[in-house]
Amino acid sequence: MAAVYPFGFPEILPVICVAGIQIWKRNSIFSIIGGTGLYMLISRVVF
Repeated sequence: MAAVYPFGFPEILPVICVAGIQIWKRNSIFSIIGGTGLYMLISRVVF
C-alpha cells in the first residue's frame, strides 16, 4: 500500500470507533463489526 496523505487516517478512525463502541455498549462483536464496516467505508469510498 502506498503512503498517501493523510497517513494512518483510515486506520486510526476505526480504532477510535471500536474503542468508543466498546466503552459505550460493552459488546465486542458489535464493536468489531462497526470498526470493520467503518474501515471498509473509508477505504473504498473516501480513499
